[in-house]
Amino acid sequence: MRASRGAYIFGRFTLEPRRQLLDSGRPVQIGGKALDILSVLAEAKGDLVTKDELMAAVWPGIVVEENAIQVHISAARKALAEHADRLVTVRGKGYRFEARAAATAAAGHSGQAIARERGPMLAVFLLLLAIVGLGLLAGTSGRDRKAIAVLPFGEAGNEAKGLGAGLSDALATRLAADSRLRISGRASTSSVQARMHDPQAIGRTLGVAHLVLGNVAASGEHTRIDVQLVDARTGLTVWSQRFDAARQNIPAVQQDIATSVESALGLILGSASAKPRHAPWNNGIAYTLYLQAKGLNHRRTASDYFAAEMLLRQALRVDPDFAPAWAELAITRRAIGFRDGSESRVREEAEQDARRALLIAPDLAEAHAALVFATDSSVPDAAAHLRTAIRLDPHNAETWLWLGNVALNREGRFADALTAWRHAAALDPFWSPAVSNATDLAASLGRWSEAESYVARVRRSGIDPVLQARAEGRILMQRGAFAAAARLALSVRAVAPARQTERINWMLAQALYALGYREQAARLWSPAYPPLLLGVGAIDLPAELIGARADPHAFWVDSGKAPALLRLALRHNRCDEVAGLYEAAFPNADMFWRAAQGWSQRINLGTLVMMCLDRAGRPREAAAMRAFIEAAVERTFSQAPAPTHALVRSAFFFAADGDTRRALALLKQGVDRGWAPQEPGDAADLADEPALATLHGQPSFDALRARVRAHVAAERARLGRLPTI
Repeated sequence: MRASRGAYIFGRFTLEPRRQLLDSGRPVQIGGKALDILSVLAEAKGDLVTKDELMAAVWPGIVVEENAIQVHISAARKALAEHADRLVTVRGKGYRFEARAAATAAAGHSGQAIARERGPMLAVFLLLLAIVGLGLLAGTSGRDRKAIAVLPFGEAGNEAKGLGAGLSDALATRLAADSRLRISGRASTSSVQARMHDPQAIGRTLGVAHLVLGNVAASGEHTRIDVQLVDARTGLTVWSQRFDAARQNIPAVQQDIATSVESALGLILGSASAKPRHAPWNNGIAYTLYLQAKGLNHRRTASDYFAAEMLLRQALRVDPDFAPAWAELAITRRAIGFRDGSESRVREEAEQDARRALLIAPDLAEAHAALVFATDSSVPDAAAHLRTAIRLDPHNAETWLWLGNVALNREGRFADALTAWRHAAALDPFWSPAVSNATDLAASLGRWSEAESYVARVRRSGIDPVLQARAEGRILMQRGAFAAAARLALSVRAVAPARQTERINWMLAQALYALGYREQAARLWSPAYPPLLLGVGAIDLPAELIGARADPHAFWVDSGKAPALLRLALRHNRCDEVAGLYEAAFPNADMFWRAAQGWSQRINLGTLVMMCLDRAGRPREAAAMRAFIEAAVERTFSQAPAPTHALVRSAFFFAADGDTRRALALLKQGVDRGWAPQEPGDAADLADEPALATLHGQPSFDALRARVRAHVAAERARLGRLPTI
C-alpha cells in the first residue's frame, strides 16, 4: 500500500480517507462508519489500533456497544471483496490493516494463505457471536428483529422546522422498500414518541427491535444531521453518524444515511443490505423545500398548511418539473380548502396540480394518491389510481385508508373496504382513522373478534385512551349498547385533554342521539349540526328552502342537511321546490351519483330524492334515480355479509319502492343486530320515516317499531340520570 496525495491504493482499490472508497475508479457503496473505521486503520499504516482507540476516533463522545465495531468491520470487509483479508482482527486487542503487497516471496506464501483463511473465518465467528449476543440481550420477547421504527427527527431552530419530520418520513419510505424490513407507520411512531422517551419502552410498544433517531439543525445554507441506530431491546447505540451538508446536497445525504442504516441492519439481520438507490431528485434545493413542506403538513394545523404551500410554490419556482412538489401541493391546497370552507373552489385547482404531477412522473405513487385525495375520490378511476399507488408503494397506510374509503363509499364493496383498512391498521396500528374505520366496519359485519383485536392492541399500548375509547365505543354502538357507549364517552371526556374533547363529543353525541336525548346531542354537535338535522327546535321550512336555492350544489353535498330537509318537504308536500333544487344542481342522476358523499348517502338521500321526484310529477327522473339505487343495492347484497347500516338503508329504499316483503326482512335483520335510529336526521320513531310509510299498519312493522322503542327505553334506563353536559 502506498500513499498518493492523501489516498491509499491497493490492488484495484483506492481509499480516500473519510471521503470514499473507489473500485477501479468507481465509488463503492459503503456505510459511513465502515469508511471511517477503514480510514483510521489505513492511517495507522499497519500498526494495531485498539478497540478503545477505534471507538474514540469513530464515535467521539458517544457510548456504543462493542459489537457496533464488529458490524462495521464486517461491512468494510465485504466492500473490500478479495482484499478483505487485509483487515485483520487481533483477538482481544483490536484491528490493523495489513500493508503487504499481494505478491510475496514463496517463503511467505503459505503464511499468507493461512492468514487469508483465518481472517474471514474469525470475522464470521465474531459476527455470529455478535448476533447471538444480540439475541441473548433481547431475551425471549419474540419481537420481530426485522421490525424498525424511524422516529420523527428533532428540529433545532426555525430554519429546520418541518425538515426533520420530512427527512425521517422519506428515510422510512426508503427503508420500507427493502422487503426484509418492516417499518412502523409514521402516525403510530409519532404518537408513541410523543408519550414515551425510553427507547426500550418505545420498542416494546411498537413491537420493533431497532429505532432510528435523529436531529436536524439548519442555519442558512448549512444543515447538520445527527442519526443513530439504537437496539430497542438493550437501549444501546449500534451505529451513529453526523452528516454536514449544504441544503442543495440534502438528497445525497439522505441516500448516505439510508445506505449506512441498511448496511448496519443488513449485517445485524444476517443478510445483505438492500441495493442502493439513486438520489431521489436532481435539484437538491427543490427537494429540501419539499421535505420541509411535507413535514409541516404532518402537523395538520392551518398555519402549517399555509407555510407548506409557500414552501412548495418556492420549490416549484426553483424546479417547475419537480413532480413530488406538485403532488404535495395538491394535497396541501385540498386540506386548506377543507379547513377554511373554500373546498369546492380549490378542488379543481388541486386536481390540476395532481394531474401535473402525473404528467411529469406517471410512476410516482404520491401523484396517483394525491389525485384521489384532491378530488375527494370523485374521479371515475379513483380506485385504479389508488391501486397503482399501492403497487408503487405498498407501505403507505394513508393510501390503503383511501382505497378502503373508495371501496365503501363509492362502490359499496364492504369486504374490500375492510381488507384495505385492515392493511392500513397493520401498517399504522395506532393511527386513529385506520383503527376506528377497521373496528367499526368489522363490528358492523359481525366480525366481533377482529373488531376486538384492534381495541386490544391499542389497550395494551396504553398510549391513547381516547382512541381506545372511540374504538370500544364503535363496537358498543354496533351492538346496540348505547348506554354503555355514553358512559364510556362521559368517563373519558372528563379526563381527556382539551384538544381531544371534540373527538369524544362526537362519540357521546351519537350515543345520546340514539337514546333520544336529541337536544343534548345538538349542543355537542353544534354549530356543525343545526336543529334541522336533529329535529329539535323551531324550523322555518320556507326559509331553509330559500337558503338552499342560493347554492344548490353545496346543499346537495351536505350529507346531513339535505336528507333532513327532504324529510320535512315530504311531510309538508313541498316536493316541487325540492325537484327544482335537484334540477338546478344536476342535469341527470349520474351527476348526482358522482357528487353524493358515500354509499350510505347515495342510498339514503337518493331514496328521498326519488320519492320527491315522483310526488313532483317527474316520473322519468324518478325512474333514473331508482335504477341507480337498485344497481348499488344489488351489488352490495351480492357480497356477504352486509353491514348493519346497509341493511337498514336498503330496507328504506325497498319500502319506498313498494317491495314491502324485502323491506321488512332487511329491517328485521338490522333490528336483530341492535340497530336504532342514530344518524343525524333519522326520525326517532320509525313511523315518522317518510320512506317507511308503505309499511304502516302491517303487524310485522308494528312489532319491529315496538322492539326499537323498547330497546331505546331499556338503554335509557341502564344509563340512569343523564349528567349535565
